[in-house]
Amino acid sequence: MDEAADTVLAVAKEVLDTIDSASNALAPLKAVTGPALLIYKKCKDFKADQKKWRELSERILKHLACVMSLMPNSSQNPHPELRNCALELENRLQQILEHVKQVQSGNTVQRYKNYIIKNDAVEEDTRSFDDALERFKTSLNILTTLEVSQINSILGSMPDLDSLVLAMSDLLREQTNTFRADLESARRDIVSHISGPNIVDSLPYADGVSFRPNRGCWPGTRVKLLKEIANWMSAFDAAKSMEIFWLAGVAGSGKTTIAHSVSKQAELNRQLLTSFFFDRGYVEKSKPNDLVSTITRDLASFDPQIKKALEAILKRKPSLRSASPASQFEHLLLAPSVIHSYPKDKCFVIVIDGLDEGYDEECLDILTRQAPQLPGTFRFFVTSRPQLDIVRAFHPIPVIQKHTMSIRGADNVDDIAVYIRQRLSDIVKRPSGWPGEHLVAQLIERSGGLFQWAVTAIEFLSHRVNKDKALAAILNTRHASAVKMDDLYTTILNACPWDDEDFAAGYQQFMGTVITAKEPLSISAIQRLHKDPNPDAGTIFEYLASLLLGTDSDPEPIQVIHLTLREFLVARFSHVSPLPKFHLNERLHHTIMAQRCLEIINQDLTPDMPYLEFLGHTDSALPVMNREQLPEALYYACHHWSSHLMEGEYLREEMIPALQIFASTRLLYWIELTVAFGVLPEGLSYVIHWLEDKSYYVNFASMML
Repeated sequence: MDEAADTVLAVAKEVLDTIDSASNALAPLKAVTGPALLIYKKCKDFKADQKKWRELSERILKHLACVMSLMPNSSQNPHPELRNCALELENRLQQILEHVKQVQSGNTVQRYKNYIIKNDAVEEDTRSFDDALERFKTSLNILTTLEVSQINSILGSMPDLDSLVLAMSDLLREQTNTFRADLESARRDIVSHISGPNIVDSLPYADGVSFRPNRGCWPGTRVKLLKEIANWMSAFDAAKSMEIFWLAGVAGSGKTTIAHSVSKQAELNRQLLTSFFFDRGYVEKSKPNDLVSTITRDLASFDPQIKKALEAILKRKPSLRSASPASQFEHLLLAPSVIHSYPKDKCFVIVIDGLDEGYDEECLDILTRQAPQLPGTFRFFVTSRPQLDIVRAFHPIPVIQKHTMSIRGADNVDDIAVYIRQRLSDIVKRPSGWPGEHLVAQLIERSGGLFQWAVTAIEFLSHRVNKDKALAAILNTRHASAVKMDDLYTTILNACPWDDEDFAAGYQQFMGTVITAKEPLSISAIQRLHKDPNPDAGTIFEYLASLLLGTDSDPEPIQVIHLTLREFLVARFSHVSPLPKFHLNERLHHTIMAQRCLEIINQDLTPDMPYLEFLGHTDSALPVMNREQLPEALYYACHHWSSHLMEGEYLREEMIPALQIFASTRLLYWIELTVAFGVLPEGLSYVIHWLEDKSYYVNFASMML
């Protein structure tokens, strides 16, 4: 085994040495191979106590060798996207090299101190390298060059990672000029399509993050605050700088509901430019990557003069389509020609809800350093929990006005009282006055100023037959705000029929799907993903209606009522024994979802579908599809199966047949369908990365043999 490992390293080093010494090698490759070889050289003689650094250097060599073997032998200028990805990879390698030098520097005592400090950096360096390499691989579209039969041979015969590396290197060299040609042709068609008059529309756009008009504040509540915000939005001055209205509050205080109302009012006043609602529970709503590009596209739709200025910039610099959000903000939104085209008599309102659920350092830098350079016609309304990073970033910025949600304040308590009284009168068909002023007052007091608690409690009451018993259970919850929502969730879940085996199984099946779904799904799509008509998803969700949104209408996607519910079901009891019956094992349900998605693809993605079998035909125009042309469950399965596989707990034995069928009969169709949606397939990169974890791969290989 050691001899085989040495052979792999020798092959990998030979590949990188050849590229590094070649005069005609592409510049991005030489920039990457140089630091990689230097890292390996410095780490190979490390002592045993620094084994992790040696392992990282060997990992870098192996993985880069596989990637570099795919590059064409050409001295042509590389595509800007490839240059950007190579630059990122080079920066990561330079950082790792700097860490290695620090570990080696100084006398024995200093080196020991550096080891203690920097050894913890190995794991972070490994992750950053993997991330950068993944983007570099995707830009090359490496992993889609494999033929189906050869994928099967690799998956079924490789006993370990080192053998996999060698086989992959040989195979990828052979296949580079075959299937790649078809995909590159498709890529050219896409680029040609987006380089015309619709170039602004080629910018990434975040779907499903906009406000919902029906999720605003209850009539008669938040009146004073909403009026203050409306006056602030209208009091813009083009001659001054933009302003940010930051509404900070604890979880459950009602920030998101207010954001929906602000968005709705701004839209009615023709002021709303963009509404962006972050949601940590869904991967596409939990990252700020597309925030700036979404705002840019909305600006282009808002005013034709702005669109004209943006088009001119993108035609000169098409690489901005895939640039970082900060670069897009700087070169698009803050470009002099674009700023000059902003109308001075219109207010642009941008609503960002739940910033704490999706921010990163770059996002905070954009809001605190770049956004203040916009003219005073821009108004940003931002909500978040008072997270320390956000508080520190926002505090010194003059254009940011902080408003804290005081859950104990008189206005907030009065609003909750209005809501509870009106909702009780609407849902209770009894003699007037139930349940009595004393119990109503207790219910208001028990909310502790958390509007979300009041909403969830009333929804629970509305779905119970014995409302006296339900009210007594609610009033028996604890007072401490930290556990108040947890106690309410426990009360509601304990009222479900857990003695019914069908309900218990259906709860795990369908709520597991809701919790792990990468985007919200309708009831019918959830049912389809699980194939069997029994148990019925709609029936299960009826018991859980007070905890979910969208149960009243099938086309409406199902979502948890609040982020705290997801945290409660997944994380709160993960280390408790025995686990409560309503606990959900997130990784297990990712594994189940991966299998369900593969089964849907294998069954529903057939060659007689439109838009397929266009690769390899030079006379075939590139089709353009949208999600409405596919059944919801199939669209979801094609887009997210690999993500679920990566995040799963383990490889289930019953998943092997589904993977075999997919690899042998559906892989090409899946690639074609993905390309038809305007993106290049990245799922295989996730799968191969997953297989490269030896513990997974050996387990998988042993079951295949």
